[in-house]
Amino acid sequence: MRRRSSGSAARRRTESSGFDEFGFALRGEQRLQGRCHQYSYPQPNSAEAKELRGLISCWDGSSVTCRNQIEHFMKMGIPPVLRGRVWRCLLDIDTLRATSKFCYQACSVSTDDLVILHQIALDLRRSFPTHRSLMGDTPEAIEGQAKLFRVLVAYARYNPKIGYSQGMSHIGAVLLMNLPEEEAFWALVALLESPKYLSGLFDHSLDKIQHQVGVFHQLLKHRSPRLFQHIEDVGVSSLHYAMPWFLSVFTSLPCWDSVMAIWDLVMLHGMLALFRVGLTIIHLLEPQLLRMKDEALVLPLLLHVPVDVAQHCILIPALWNTEVQEWEVICMNSLILEEAGDGSCHLGQVAESPSAIKTRSRKKLDLEEGLKEAAAGRAKSAKTARWTVKTSILRILKNARRYLGNSVHGQGEDSQTRLTSHANPSLSDSCKTRPASLLTRAQGADSSATPKE
Repeated sequence: MRRRSSGSAARRRTESSGFDEFGFALRGEQRLQGRCHQYSYPQPNSAEAKELRGLISCWDGSSVTCRNQIEHFMKMGIPPVLRGRVWRCLLDIDTLRATSKFCYQACSVSTDDLVILHQIALDLRRSFPTHRSLMGDTPEAIEGQAKLFRVLVAYARYNPKIGYSQGMSHIGAVLLMNLPEEEAFWALVALLESPKYLSGLFDHSLDKIQHQVGVFHQLLKHRSPRLFQHIEDVGVSSLHYAMPWFLSVFTSLPCWDSVMAIWDLVMLHGMLALFRVGLTIIHLLEPQLLRMKDEALVLPLLLHVPVDVAQHCILIPALWNTEVQEWEVICMNSLILEEAGDGSCHLGQVAESPSAIKTRSRKKLDLEEGLKEAAAGRAKSAKTARWTVKTSILRILKNARRYLGNSVHGQGEDSQTRLTSHANPSLSDSCKTRPASLLTRAQGADSSATPKE
């Protein structure tokens, strides 16, 4: 039988030292930081933990069976003592380190990096200032800050094109809470370089993060049209809240056991997990959001999710019941590119004839109708929903192939090849079109909600 963490001996020991079981300070004044210390995550029993250790020891990242098994353990709850080993397997850190020419131990700091060094030093003080590994001037905190500094500087040297961007410090700090220093560096590389994860999100152009927010924008629009329209009507853009969510990987949530469960899922499913978390949070907040008529009320609620929604026993079960399939993201990418191309002729394209525009519009409507059918199918009984979703998937993919096969971008190419290329996240980086028509109003987002370079 699994037990809740609230009764664990480890929790009592850490509380006696003034910190909770995840290392966050319990002092009364730290409540101003908005962090909850009453955790509700499940703890697997000894037999389950032993089984998980066995899976890790014989891990095969290419095995679907292994990944399905690790997902099963995630639903039960990954023990904090094993979390780092699970992340190491899912990110394939050993292979990344073995195949790279970059040597972390030999990385040196150059005087040419003074601007970057200064920005990193500033952000160290802002990164989880109530965590024992970064708080104050104790020997542990001084060493923790030094580790984070070295990891961030090393990544700036590893990828000089991006260097350092505000927000990376939070990701690096979370990795260091669960992994040794060098492994944390390679985990950061895996997260920021792999298209499956956060590749391009910290690029200074902001094109990729805006595109991913656009995907979320479309998912919300087609799944919860009433709530979507309400949020838009009060003047809140998806960029205002989804960009901070994604760039921080939801570390702003007040319940750290929920944050760790989210990170477990991100390690397994990448960006798909971020979309799922965002949709889950908005769904749980829907009754409150619909009662609010002012941007000054809606945006703070989305940026500072209350404890009664963020606690593990509420948020995580709802998250596991929220699915986002890869085919949905492919379709949303198509809609974004379609909206970006409406009414304009892009570089390298020939102008469309009126008949071509009419055909393209009809295919777009077919695609949107298919998405509505899929959404309706989710609301039916399990047996009926399975059949409806399957039928809708086939229709959507058929329409997507028709659109992609006949698009001016893909003339002369096989439609299946075009569909595959749209599934590749690197497409949004190479494509020069931006979802301008989708996010025009979002370009004026408050600087306080958008990380500055």
